[in-house]
Amino acid sequence: MEQRLANSLIMTVNEKKFIETALLSDIRVDGRRPFDYRTLTIRFG
Repeated sequence: MEQRLANSLIMTVNEKKFIETALLSDIRVDGRRPFDYRTLTIRFG
């Protein structure tokens, strides 16, 4: 079990390149800029 968990934490080369490119481009996966936010709605009841 510990070995499976350790393997899931290893990042592939493609994942690393994607993250680096996104950071350099100032974008997130959903297209928002680094300091953009989504509106938050909380409903009770």
